[in-house]
Amino acid sequence: MDEAKRVDRVLDLNGLLCPNPSLITQKRLSDMGKGEMLEVICSDRAAKEAIVALCRKRKYELVGTTSEKGLIRFMIRK
Repeated sequence: MDEAKRVDRVLDLNGLLCPNPSLITQKRLSDMGKGEMLEVICSDRAAKEAIVALCRKRKYELVGTTSEKGLIRFMIRK
């Protein structure tokens, strides 16, 4: 697997509404080590803006975002 795409943890937040996805994402990232990759899966469209803002504010690297079949996937490197 490509080292840049290696996922250390997956967080499935499908069905949760804001602000829960961003709060849970922040908590999970705070428990991770620098350089680790978190994949977040959620269905709430409002979470997209909230998680992007979280990454910007906390200076996490948003490696990628995809949307497919009602799910949004974020790849975030701490």
